[in-house]
Amino acid sequence: DRHCSIRNAVMIALLLSAWTHPLRFLAYPRDRNAFKLLKQYYGPLASYRRLLWAVTSLERARLITHCKTAPRPGKGRRRSTIRATAKLLERTPVTQVSQMRRMIWQPLRLKNLEDSLATYRETRQTRSWRADARAQNDALRILQLSFTLPGWEQNAHGLFLRQSRSLNPRCDQLYRVFNVDWRHGGRWYGGAWQGLTRNERALIRIDGEAVHEIDYRCLHPRLLAACLGCDLGSEDPYQIDGFPRSLVKKAFNTLLNAESSKSAILALKEDLLPTPSETPWQQARQVVDAVKARHPNFSEAWGTGIGLRLQCIDADMCGAVQD
Repeated sequence: DRHCSIRNAVMIALLLSAWTHPLRFLAYPRDRNAFKLLKQYYGPLASYRRLLWAVTSLERARLITHCKTAPRPGKGRRRSTIRATAKLLERTPVTQVSQMRRMIWQPLRLKNLEDSLATYRETRQTRSWRADARAQNDALRILQLSFTLPGWEQNAHGLFLRQSRSLNPRCDQLYRVFNVDWRHGGRWYGGAWQGLTRNERALIRIDGEAVHEIDYRCLHPRLLAACLGCDLGSEDPYQIDGFPRSLVKKAFNTLLNAESSKSAILALKEDLLPTPSETPWQQARQVVDAVKARHPNFSEAWGTGIGLRLQCIDADMCGAVQD
């Protein structure tokens, strides 16, 4: 029964939220128009009538605290929110994440310029990508992943917690996110391991066996050089005297994704601290100028947003490696 399936999905979301942030409310839409878009991404679970039935039945059973607002279309609207009550937490037979199974209805997501989900028309390519993602998720589902995370605390429900962060070891299903069109973005998301550091990922075991992570060093500079038909050289493209390598790398990739050099500087300065002699703006401008001087062959790529195109290439490479 689809009504019960939606109610169960809502309860699982409430439990996961309560196990990590007990006081946090979850928002949900009461605007019927919102479900026209959601149906493409969540299938039968995106039903206005069934979701409201699920919330109402949970509220009547006193399993949730419900803060209801009137449906109002448009951005900035305040949505209705729900939170699990003590009664739900006490009576649920589901007490461990190991009892849950994550399912992703739609492993392809297209976002618009506002970073919101967008509708799209099916093509042979989207069907091929979706079939590939689902096949890879089927393969991941039969693997046994175990995590050893020093510095993290595993709570009674099997979730790993550290400060404000949480990790659900049952998140083993992936989806791809494209930006504006199918030629930009396309990277894979959703895996619990993706939020870990390289050292933490090295401690993962797959079916009890150790993992080995292959790193494609300086991937985007090499892809860009190939696209532009120029020679990158043998030296580290992120190494510039007088600047930390991590800052040069960030400046390089910010320049590829930004709409202009000025917007790249604005983005970079947010992560810099003032010094006695320089403001964050001055520091950001210096590293941007240094990157441009270091790579004159890439001048036509700066401030063009080509970084998202390179992401699409590296995402296809990732899919091929996973196959």
